[in-house]
Amino acid sequence: MIDFLVIGSMKSGTTTLHSDLATIDGIYSPANKEPMIFNSDKIMSKSGKRQYEQLFGGAAPNDLKGEFSTTYTMLPKFPGVVNRVLSVIGPELKIIYLVRDPIERARSHIYHDLLAGRVKGNINDLANAETRFCDVSKYHFQLTPWIEAFGYENIKVIQFEKYINSRLETTLDIASFLGLKSPNISIDTNTKLNVSSEKLVPISWVGAIVSNRDWYKNLVKPLLPVQVRSQLKSLLARKSKIDPGTFSSNTETKIFEQIHDDIERFRLEWDIDISLWQTYSRLLSK
Repeated sequence: MIDFLVIGSMKSGTTTLHSDLATIDGIYSPANKEPMIFNSDKIMSKSGKRQYEQLFGGAAPNDLKGEFSTTYTMLPKFPGVVNRVLSVIGPELKIIYLVRDPIERARSHIYHDLLAGRVKGNINDLANAETRFCDVSKYHFQLTPWIEAFGYENIKVIQFEKYINSRLETTLDIASFLGLKSPNISIDTNTKLNVSSEKLVPISWVGAIVSNRDWYKNLVKPLLPVQVRSQLKSLLARKSKIDPGTFSSNTETKIFEQIHDDIERFRLEWDIDISLWQTYSRLLSK
């Protein structure tokens, strides 16, 4: 059914990677890159499987097919994802997991939810009130079920900071991991996608409906040329004026204390260069 999954982490470059992999002949991902269908048992039904297969109807016969749902590493909010994937797809699936400075990831996650209207309030209050922002930054905790199901050999961890500084080389490395040798590739390395500070928010009820409806993402969006989608976005959305601010030193310390043991296990297991994680490294050195 599919050949690979990019499972997160949220706010770690998955949208940019989706765009970069889309430039490679032989790789296909639907326009709605985050169908999130493995979040529920619907995928276990015949209609759920059929709906999922339809997302990849535009792929050529020999294309490698995949999707980019960051909710697949959002335990404990979405339990059971790994078991559903293993049951429906099988154990040979390739898994790609992007990670970034876990403190900065949590901050960007909160900002993203503020822009989307999912939460309201002060960034420090939200960080202290909701554990999910820290949970997603516990990379060892999130990835362990995938390792147990698919094995280390089928998993590739990408450090966001390295990827952004060497996008062409990293994308070629991922293509090789997926089994493509010497693919043709063309990347605009000056463009970064889904940057929270540049994110557009709806300016009307029409824009809000369109941006939050699966029928648009799954049925309408794939049929619209990129230029048309861009024009619609400019008409129905504007750049947000929300300034989330930064974490206070107390908030940073609290998040660090919650994720430290997990991140230390993860970075040793996957040879992560934490010198590139400036905020985490600063707190670690105290």
